[in-house]
Amino acid sequence: TRPTSISTWSTNGLDDVKEGVRTSVLASMATWWIWTTSLAALMVVPLVVGARLMREQEDGRDRAAKQKRMEEMRALEAKAKKLSAVEGAQQWAYVVRKAAESDRSNRVRESCAYLLRLAAVLENVKHEEGVKFAEAVCWRAIKQALMLDGNLFKEGEKPVGANEELKAAYVRLANVEVRRGKHAEAESHYWSAYRAVEDMGSLDSVSATFMHMIRFHRKVTKSKEKLDKVFTIWDRKLEERKQVECSMTYLVEKSKMLNEKITFMAFDKEEGGRFHEALSLAEKEFLPIAKELDTITIVQHEGPELEAAYDLMANLYMQLKKFEESEKWIKMSITKREEKVEEDEPGTDTEAENRKYLAYCYRFYANLLGTMEKFNEAANMFEKAAIMMEEVGQDKEAAMMRISATSMFLRSAEKGKSTEVVTKGLEMAQDTLHHCEHAFGPVSTKLAEPLMLLSKGYWMLGKYSECEKPVLRALEICRNALGDSHSLTKTILTQLMELRRRLQNTKK
Repeated sequence: TRPTSISTWSTNGLDDVKEGVRTSVLASMATWWIWTTSLAALMVVPLVVGARLMREQEDGRDRAAKQKRMEEMRALEAKAKKLSAVEGAQQWAYVVRKAAESDRSNRVRESCAYLLRLAAVLENVKHEEGVKFAEAVCWRAIKQALMLDGNLFKEGEKPVGANEELKAAYVRLANVEVRRGKHAEAESHYWSAYRAVEDMGSLDSVSATFMHMIRFHRKVTKSKEKLDKVFTIWDRKLEERKQVECSMTYLVEKSKMLNEKITFMAFDKEEGGRFHEALSLAEKEFLPIAKELDTITIVQHEGPELEAAYDLMANLYMQLKKFEESEKWIKMSITKREEKVEEDEPGTDTEAENRKYLAYCYRFYANLLGTMEKFNEAANMFEKAAIMMEEVGQDKEAAMMRISATSMFLRSAEKGKSTEVVTKGLEMAQDTLHHCEHAFGPVSTKLAEPLMLLSKGYWMLGKYSECEKPVLRALEICRNALGDSHSLTKTILTQLMELRRRLQNTKK
């Protein structure tokens, strides 16, 4: 029995060893898991606590920033209420309050929209304190717009953002600064508006910022170097975006840029006009683009129309005294515009607008014919323009065109010296005076010219006793309205003295 008991003992001992090893391994694994979990907990807990603290700090900063914005909004509203002497100030305070309510409800874009609409209204305010208030509103709009990109306005730092609202806010601010005479600041704000849409904005929005800068430099700084810089950057930006933009969008914006550039070059007063350079650019680049856009009839575009290109060509050739070439282009423009008017639905705003532009073309052609000494044709064209202006309710402009028509007709009558023609000229002068009295009133200085033409008509017809009365009326009107020292009063007085001298010679 001993071997059997020894074998049994051996087997039981091996099992005990195995069980001990397994127990030891499990204990080691449990210990490792406990230590690993504890270590992870020691690492994670600070991170979680830190993240929570950071979130609380960020929430605190957000609350502080919102509280500061609300205080600024309340100050802005109080400022509007103090401007009680300015018309509309109470409505301004209401809009600021609505902007604050939207911001409080985290509707930042809506808040910005309220401020931008208010800034658009305030641009034309004439009251000095109202203009200062407009500046404050624009700055508040900029701060709101920056929040749309997750940025905050910080004093002493250059604001960084890229959205349409930010562009609009900077443009409004620049316009206000122009009103206040802060031209350097205005120029800087226009460039900030451009940077807000330079990369992400639509091409037409980018072009709009350049248009603002061009108008600013043409009217305010009158700097040729700065205008050239704007045109260069605008052209470069168009070429950069050419590959990623719709071809029509590119053509429209390119045509806008060329139209502005050619106009600037041709009528640059400092250099007397770079007409040849402008004409070359118009023929090689602007006119082909305008013709290409004219063939695209599927979509209505906002670029210069083909007839506008014809107008520009006619104007350039006229300035270069190439009158036959100018006449060719203005005839093409008139034909194109007359076709458009025929296609328009009668009584619509579009038809009225197209008729007005057609009347302007008639006027241009009439001036051109007068320069070519085709006075009778010029008179007929002026009258045609006047009738069209009256049809669209532009009585004052129509009256001025009738004055030009009468002047041209009397010059034509001087050449022919036919009694019948001169009689018609006198009737035209009387009719023109009647239209001017209706358009401008019986004591307007605008009556001086038609009265002088009426006197001329009486003289040409030999009715010398009637010549002096219209001139005396013109002199009285100008003396009462302008005074004796005004150049127009002096001119009429000189002509009265010359008329009396001629009447004395006629009697002799």
